[in-house]
Amino acid sequence: ILSALKEVIRLDPESEYADFLLLRSIQMEERNLLPVTYNFEDRFSNFRDSLNKDSIQKVIYNEANAFLNVIQPAFATPKKHRNANLWNLAAAYIHLISNINPEKSEIYLKQAEKSDNERISHQVIMMRLLGQIIQSKPSDQDFEDKMSVKLQELAQIKNRLDRQDAFSYAMFLLSKKYESSGDIAKSKLCRAMTIGGHDFSEDYNAEPLDQLIALHLKTDKNAFEKMIVSSAPVNLSMLYEYKGNVFLAKANFSEAERYYYLSNGSYSPSGIYAFMGIPVNYLHKENDYSFGAYGSDSFPVFVLHTTDNHDSDRAAMTASTAETRLSFAGKMIGLEREANGSNLNQSAAAYYQMGKGEYNIGYFGNSWGMIRYYQSRIYFSYEQDNFTNQSFFNCQLALNYFSRAYSQSVKSKDREMQAKSLFMMARCEQNQYFISRRYKIDELNNPHKPSFTKLANYRDTRYYKEIIRECGYFSTYIHNRK
Repeated sequence: ILSALKEVIRLDPESEYADFLLLRSIQMEERNLLPVTYNFEDRFSNFRDSLNKDSIQKVIYNEANAFLNVIQPAFATPKKHRNANLWNLAAAYIHLISNINPEKSEIYLKQAEKSDNERISHQVIMMRLLGQIIQSKPSDQDFEDKMSVKLQELAQIKNRLDRQDAFSYAMFLLSKKYESSGDIAKSKLCRAMTIGGHDFSEDYNAEPLDQLIALHLKTDKNAFEKMIVSSAPVNLSMLYEYKGNVFLAKANFSEAERYYYLSNGSYSPSGIYAFMGIPVNYLHKENDYSFGAYGSDSFPVFVLHTTDNHDSDRAAMTASTAETRLSFAGKMIGLEREANGSNLNQSAAAYYQMGKGEYNIGYFGNSWGMIRYYQSRIYFSYEQDNFTNQSFFNCQLALNYFSRAYSQSVKSKDREMQAKSLFMMARCEQNQYFISRRYKIDELNNPHKPSFTKLANYRDTRYYKEIIRECGYFSTYIHNRK
């Protein structure tokens, strides 16, 4: 397209097709120089490992200069069939989005603003906003006050599509500015206001939760801070909840309880639930134990069967089996005290209950929604790389609690508790194997379940008779031993 434009200008400087080719050329440059809509990363993001910053800048510089060199001769030729304002806007635009001498854009904008066309006037406003963002730093005096004024001007533009795209790109630029200056909280909040958005719940442990909480609690926010905080798809209640989840995943129940308590006390319908269009009264209605990914805030976390019931336990949840995040953390604190007591039977029972709780809040349990807000099996192979997913898939904490329950019940000579603990240890070992790189389809032939070997010696217990009927894995294992 750019080559065609160059040839048309050479052959017929007054061609009526020049404007059309100019617009198509700009569209092509946008594809090359602007971020991709869906993830709002620039087109060079895939090459950052192989290209250094100077190399990337050189590519951008060459592309932008090629465009400017083509259109420059047109400014010195007659304009009978051409829209002069359009060509001025094009030159200003390329200077801005390429970040090549962005200050030169003002030369062309001053020419374009002479137009009495409202659409062109709006374009000038948008480009000047982008230019001010590009040429400023968050550390500059009154930076955020100026941004707030400019963004309000942008909001007055009548054409919604123009306004939306320009606003989104402006917030993307601001996000990059704050990221470079080290203010990750504001960077994430700005990114959340782009077309691509930002999901704070996906890996909340990687979010700057403390900084986000501090910004929400700040009493003297300026106009810009008020805008990004009030527009965020996450509110103070959810941030406290994420903090509670982080501590819950680390088995720090007292800190988890503290943040869950703060979350309940600071709930506001202006956050993520309202953002997603979910009725507030449905989410926090008392005695609502209905099932749903964003349904009741309660979970059957201490309900356990011999086979995993991923979702059906929650569908059948009642008031007697339901636990909120806050009540669960509180009960785990109480169980921790019992487990550390001198009564061996009570200690074993407490450890077993704690194991049930830890097991159920993970991927394989019935209360996975307590620390994870959605899940998809397509992520199973690679999602274990971040902290949120490591704690989500990993059964090691649950295995530790069941192991302690087994040890205490051995001391108390309670063979039923020993059998129950060994079975759950085997279940955890199996799941650990499933998420490991050693996993193979014929998993029963792999030595990943040492607890099944011990469990084979508990034929005299009621629990053994139950699991030999209910658990196909154990039944096959015993059959293959004969």
